[in-house]
Parts: sequence; C-alpha cells; structure tokens
Amino acid sequence: SFVFVRKYAVKSFLGRKNDTDIDRIVGTEVLITEEVNNKENSGKTKINDVEWRVKSDNGEIIPQGKSAIVEKIEGVSLIVKEK
Repeated sequence: SFVFVRKYAVKSFLGRKNDTDIDRIVGTEVLITEEVNNKENSGKTKINDVEWRVKSDNGEIIPQGKSAIVEKIEGVSLIVKEK
C-alpha cells in the first residue's frame, strides 16, 4: 500500500511544472543598460535591481537605452528581441 501511494505521489509531484519567478521574466519589457553585441559578448539590463547579461535573439546589435522583450532564458543570459 505504501509503495503504491509513494509512486502516485512522486508521479503527481514530478509531473507538474510550476511557474517560478524566473519563468515570469519571459515576455517582460526591459531597458538595455549596456549595448547588446553577441560577437563581443556584451549586453546588460536590470530587472528588480538585479543585473542580467543579455543576448540578442537574432544576433543584431541593440543600442544602450533601447527597449527589448525577453524571449527566453539560456543559462544565466536573457535572450531578447528589440522592441
């Protein structure tokens, strides 16, 4: 009986994906605080006083001061599209 309940509980728990604070960043509009240039590995933004490394989704340069939308997260970098 315990084995059955445990299997069911583990399957139910691991089968669900809950949103985290990180997941909520996707779709957010951000201000580019350092020019985004994938070839030079540069680009930064801030979200809630936390600085993030930024990469362009299409490889194009995004100037400092422009707005962008977070498309996805790869490792510790935000992948953005210029707005």
